[in-house]
Amino acid sequence: MKGVKEILSMHLEEIRRGIVARIQDKKRSSSGRTASSLRIEVTEDGGSILGASSFLVLEKGRGPGAVPGDFYKIIEEWIKDKGIAVTPIPSTRNSAISPEERGLKSLAGAIAYTIMTKGTRLHRSNKTDDIYSEIINEELERIADEISVGLSMEFDKINKES
Repeated sequence: MKGVKEILSMHLEEIRRGIVARIQDKKRSSSGRTASSLRIEVTEDGGSILGASSFLVLEKGRGPGAVPGDFYKIIEEWIKDKGIAVTPIPSTRNSAISPEERGLKSLAGAIAYTIMTKGTRLHRSNKTDDIYSEIINEELERIADEISVGLSMEFDKINKES
């Protein structure tokens, strides 16, 4: 019979795989960094799935509020990773920044400002994009069933030996 740590590890891995699949199915990944950041830790006291801080916003979006100082740079990377077309903005004076770079910075700034003041589109829609809640609940039920069956078998074994 499997031990509790082995059962927990197996189910946490199922959750991790399911989350990665849902991120891909719902096209919520641009670079793949969030999905690849998920890792499992199992100790004598329990288990966890850990990942990037951006993971939690995949399901409900991000509300308005303070953002990191380099947030527009994060959005620039997101735009590039997503392959979003950017309209070049010509300069009215001599500038070291190319029209393409100016367009990218302008779009990233506008998106960052909107997120900072209104939140993400998912957050504003008051919807949930089920990335992890359902699969976690399903696996928790499976874990409980599997562990309770194992405990029941152990109790039966103890009772027969008494």
